[in-house]
Amino acid sequence: RPAIAPGRFNTEFSRLVYEHRSFGSARFWETRVGPGSGTPIVRPTVDVLPNWAKNDALRPLTYLRVYEGRGWPELALWCVHERPPVAIRQFNSRGALDAGLPDAPSQGWMSAPRALPLRPIWPGFAINTLFYAAILWLLSFGPFAVRRFVRNKRGHCVKCGYDLGHADHRACPECGAAA
Repeated sequence: RPAIAPGRFNTEFSRLVYEHRSFGSARFWETRVGPGSGTPIVRPTVDVLPNWAKNDALRPLTYLRVYEGRGWPELALWCVHERPPVAIRQFNSRGALDAGLPDAPSQGWMSAPRALPLRPIWPGFAINTLFYAAILWLLSFGPFAVRRFVRNKRGHCVKCGYDLGHADHRACPECGAAA
């Protein structure tokens, strides 16, 4: 979060960025500040916009822009909501699917619609894919691997569970699997 101290700008316009993070989501509000904007003049000392939001900053800055990222354990998808200076509460969303979710509980200038982001944040998307693939693999094949391990430790056939401890077999007499 930027350390904001009252001050003055030499330029006519600048911007203010506010960050809010919660479990599985991050929101960044970016707004114009400066003479004639209706917002007090402040001096942000640090730019907190992440790289995926900075790539979108090539568009001219509207009055208010909200970058929204979602995903866990890493942010994996993002979108942007823009409000032009003439609109009071109307946002235009880019890269999002309006899922009919209720608006965020924020009030005032920080309110913005909720939507399902569709643009990938590639490092986070890849990390999340590997993370969930590992969990799915463990849930699918983990119990079978544990069962084979336990049967092998007890001296049973890993395939059918037949007790091989009393006889010297090269193959299981029940199922024919290699002992």
